[in-house]
Amino acid sequence: MDKIGIIVCEKTTKICGGCMCFSAFSKKEKSFERYKGKDVEIGAFFHCNGCNSELDKDLEEKVGIIKSKDIKNVHMALCIKVECKRYDEIKDYLVRNNFNVIEGTH
Repeated sequence: MDKIGIIVCEKTTKICGGCMCFSAFSKKEKSFERYKGKDVEIGAFFHCNGCNSELDKDLEEKVGIIKSKDIKNVHMALCIKVECKRYDEIKDYLVRNNFNVIEGTH
């Protein structure tokens, strides 16, 4: 079974329950269409550590755990694209850490 991760914006976790991401995944819609007919589960649902964090340092432990769970694909949720000024920095960090980065969730 393949496992995927979803990274969301830390700011929006205060108001978002992840419902739209999980709904799109369950229905294999939007960016999750690529998984239709495949045995896949969400193995990680995590957020950046905020706009003023030291990105590399603050994500290092999370990324280590996610890698240990054999997660190779990480979806960058819509909230990051909309809210985050560090979108490209986060994407580059994930790519440097050998993840396949998929833009979007729902």
